[in-house]
Amino acid sequence: MVQQELPTATRERLLTPNTEGVPSAQLQLPPGPFQITTPPFDTLQRFWNILSILLAPREFFRAMEQYGDVYRMLPFIGSDVAMVSGVENLKQCWAYEKEGKLVQVSPPVIQQLMGKENLNAIEGEDHARMRRLYMSAFTQAALMSYVPTVEDIVDKYVDRWVAAAREGRQLDLSSDMKLYTLEVAWKVLCGQASISDDKLQQLSESFMAWVKGLAAPWTKGWVAPFNIYDKALEAKDDIMQFAASVVDAKRAMSPAERAASRKDVVDYLLSARMTSDGEVVDAESADAGKDADVFQMSDQAIADNVLLTLFAGHDTSSSTLGVMLVALASNPQVLKDLRKELDDAAQGRSRIPWPELRKLPFLDAVITETLRWEPIVVQLSRMAEEDLEIGGYLVPKGWQVDYNLFATNQDGSVFSDPSFFDPYRHLQGQINGGSPVPFGGGKRVCPGAELARLEMKMLLDRFVREVEFEAIDASSLELSRFPNPFPASKGGFKARLTERVVEV
Repeated sequence: MVQQELPTATRERLLTPNTEGVPSAQLQLPPGPFQITTPPFDTLQRFWNILSILLAPREFFRAMEQYGDVYRMLPFIGSDVAMVSGVENLKQCWAYEKEGKLVQVSPPVIQQLMGKENLNAIEGEDHARMRRLYMSAFTQAALMSYVPTVEDIVDKYVDRWVAAAREGRQLDLSSDMKLYTLEVAWKVLCGQASISDDKLQQLSESFMAWVKGLAAPWTKGWVAPFNIYDKALEAKDDIMQFAASVVDAKRAMSPAERAASRKDVVDYLLSARMTSDGEVVDAESADAGKDADVFQMSDQAIADNVLLTLFAGHDTSSSTLGVMLVALASNPQVLKDLRKELDDAAQGRSRIPWPELRKLPFLDAVITETLRWEPIVVQLSRMAEEDLEIGGYLVPKGWQVDYNLFATNQDGSVFSDPSFFDPYRHLQGQINGGSPVPFGGGKRVCPGAELARLEMKMLLDRFVREVEFEAIDASSLELSRFPNPFPASKGGFKARLTERVVEV
């Protein structure tokens, strides 16, 4: 599939000059590798493509470099996909999104798992209105209101690790990272009192089953034990029942009870209203006024977006922390420099206040480099609503357009030695234009990006300063990529812990 002629009907449609005055028919389709397109053998090709991307993206995309930043492949579903990488090309795509020329791809099998009223499933004005309401839960003021909840959870886990260090016990830190991020996600979403440790464990198991279904939608209808998708649907029902019970309980609370409790994401979403002039206000505040009920989120939309936020807030953060354990254990100088920055900022305090912690440059660089080095989200899919020019190539209407975030973050022309973990590159001007794009961009940039950084930074503050850790064996330093990058050993990141004494 190096180059193909356009179908006659497509060429005739494209003879009209585009906005630059150049006939679109003069543009060529993107090049690409040879692909088997004859049914039923094309099914094998599609499986090979998606498995290669999921299991070995670094090797797969390196093989595709010969075709440039825009190339053509067969997607898992549909006729053709243009794989797009490079910050400038992605900016062009995000502009098309804003104009409604590229829209979200949400296949029915994914919608069934994610819900039809979450932000990823809607377009146009509905998306714009709901996103503005949703973002009321992720302002800087809202993030500050979550800090006490996150502090309590950080203390629970770091105190556990310090106790294990004193007793000379070994721990699987990566499993604890999963539990930590899940507890943060649930309690920031739904409140401190909504979930016990037993319920947390049950929800963790349901959540992992649900995530596996998202990564393997083709298993729908398969026989046990291979019916991963069908198990995910059952797991989703468990999660949604709990989310619905939280919403119902909060609606039944009196104003005095709400005022006495810590605010969480569901509280913000329940009270967010949009006025006729597009302003988002809190329905319980004095600023709400008589015009405050023009648009609000339904209970189903809140539940669907709780599920979406849980996925973004837990799965990506736990994977990033797991990868970071491997990166720090493999790069002792990075760990030493991170400790020094945190020690200097702490000045003998038990924790660094969030307004100070969020501004520490090397801590931010370590997180940013982890997200670039092993990005959790490999690609994002959109659909062309009309014929588009992307990177100098024609992408016809109806084609899928995949934003290749992995290749963008591994671009050797932007990041020197991209396969190496090097947080210093973000401090020393080593990035040749552009920047990492771990959270996407445009109108669908991840709304919870700052919350993800908050929970990671607050954990690293105490963990890195109070605990010395080293991998017990080399297998703990290897990474698996399915369904997300994480320590590959069956025992997780098995670590030997030592309590660190900091001289003040």
